[in-house]
Formats: sequence, C-alpha cells, structure tokens
Amino acid sequence: MDHLQEAVRKLSETDATFVAVNNDRIIESHERGIAPILTLLLTEPEALRGASVADKVIGKAAALLLIYAGVDHLHAKTISEHAVSVLSEHPVSYSFGQKVPFIVNRKGDGICPMEKQVLNITDPKKAFEILRVGMEL
Repeated sequence: MDHLQEAVRKLSETDATFVAVNNDRIIESHERGIAPILTLLLTEPEALRGASVADKVIGKAAALLLIYAGVDHLHAKTISEHAVSVLSEHPVSYSFGQKVPFIVNRKGDGICPMEKQVLNITDPKKAFEILRVGMEL
C-alpha cells in the first residue's frame, strides 16, 4: 500500500481529522482546522516534507500551508475551489471526494476565517507568516 492510500485509510478508519505518512512515520491529529499543519510547521518543520497527507477539510489556508511544508500528495474529503486553484499551480498531486465553493465557518453562516485571511494570497511562505500569528503552542 502506498503512503497516500495508507493516509486515506487511516483517516477513514479512525476519528482523526488529519493523517500524514512520511516514510515509516504516521502522524495523526484530532485537532480542527489548520491547527495540525501549523503545529507541525512550528515544531517539526521537516515532518511533512515529501509526505502524503489525508485531511477531512482542505481550504486555501491549509493548501498553502501544505505547499509550504513540501508535501508530495494530498487527499481531502472536502476541498474548496480556492484550494484547488492554488494546488493546481504547484507540484503537489491532489485528489478529493467533494469540491465546494469555499469552506464554511463553524457557525455555518459564511466563509472560514482562515480561508478568508488568505483569499488574495498566492505565496505559501506569506500565508504561513500570516496564519502563524496567534498560534500558541
């Protein structure tokens, strides 16, 4: 089984929200939103380089962070059109179950604040610098 298949299988068989497989290492998280990706970027910046990732929801913020982290493969159960647009401009292979116009915020009444923050950003490093503000470990 390849790494992406393993990540997708783990995501569907557990209550994890995020799974990354890199060589023999499997990283699972139950955190919501972009927290798992930001935490890894801030604590283990190389952990995702070359990894295969499966995530429940990928918006543009998560997509930019994963590009910045250097992932090779990504599968999202749900992905936004904004994420697809930015992923298609980078050498990351991606697949998804469902594509939506944008990621909805937790109240369900508008766009996700993280996706909104980077809506006009295309540079992954700049997105990381913006999104890491306020992230406390």
